[in-house]
Amino acid sequence: GANRPASRMVGHTMEEVERDLILSTLNYCEGDRRYAADILGITIKQLRDKLTSYETSQGAGTMAGEETAKEASQ
Repeated sequence: GANRPASRMVGHTMEEVERDLILSTLNYCEGDRRYAADILGITIKQLRDKLTSYETSQGAGTMAGEETAKEASQ
């Protein structure tokens, strides 16, 4: 039903849900940050800042949540 996607968010923090939404949207937009920011209703600067914070929190390597976002799009 209509609540099915929301039920996948239960048990996750707002930060995790936000990160997954941003990364999934960026994946949907094939990496086009301006398009992704427009869809998300945020500025390109806000999107860049979020992506930078994900990279920083993960350290070297892939962005935090990248695997989750890919799984969610399948």
